[in-house]
Amino acid sequence: MFLAGMAATGARNSHVLRQWAANYHYFSFHQAPLLGVLLSNLDPADIGTLTEVSTALFEEFGSGRVEQAHSRLFARFCSALGIEERALPISPTDVEPEVSAYLTFIEGAYRSDIPGFALGAYCFLERSAVQSYPIMLSAFRQLGFDEDELIFFSTHVIQEAGHDAGAVRIAEQSIHSEVQLAGFSQGLRLGSSAWSRVWHRFDALRSSAGSDVRASIATPDKLLNLDNTMPAKHPMSVATDET
Repeated sequence: MFLAGMAATGARNSHVLRQWAANYHYFSFHQAPLLGVLLSNLDPADIGTLTEVSTALFEEFGSGRVEQAHSRLFARFCSALGIEERALPISPTDVEPEVSAYLTFIEGAYRSDIPGFALGAYCFLERSAVQSYPIMLSAFRQLGFDEDELIFFSTHVIQEAGHDAGAVRIAEQSIHSEVQLAGFSQGLRLGSSAWSRVWHRFDALRSSAGSDVRASIATPDKLLNLDNTMPAKHPMSVATDET
């Protein structure tokens, strides 16, 4: 994948890595408030789902501690790459189209009135996170970043496991019909497609920058096993044949 290729070449000071970091900070900065959009679109009587999503939103903003807000933690990593915090978030005109498109997908999904669709997009976001952050943390450790610089990633390795488990629970409790299941599956698949394009974009940038290392890219079709997004007993297990 992109990060494996960067780690293999020892490209800590790469322009492409800085470009990725600035774009990922933009994504982190803007996707967190979108959880509020999802909350506003949930059934007020669905206390379980509201609680799970509210917990994720609370943790995104540092569990009440400003300096622990996730975008602030990621800014430490950017600083280690020479990107000043005052330059963050970057201008929308400097954001890669694939990153913007993924954010647009998330917002549209969270506002959607298609049964199950918003929940599918949310479950994809959490499952891709729990699969991705250990890979990121390992790659950046190989590049020599210290633990304070990597606190964004190590925090997510811990927190995302809980968010993913919570997403599975609310999906099990909420998906009761074929219509809901179809929308849920669509949310998963379209999220996977949009996320894949982000990583393909940065892998292409890495390659065009002259790296001779061709590592497999950790796109969701490889790192994300959608068959395990729901336990086998859940009907989701029959809706993953297109991955």
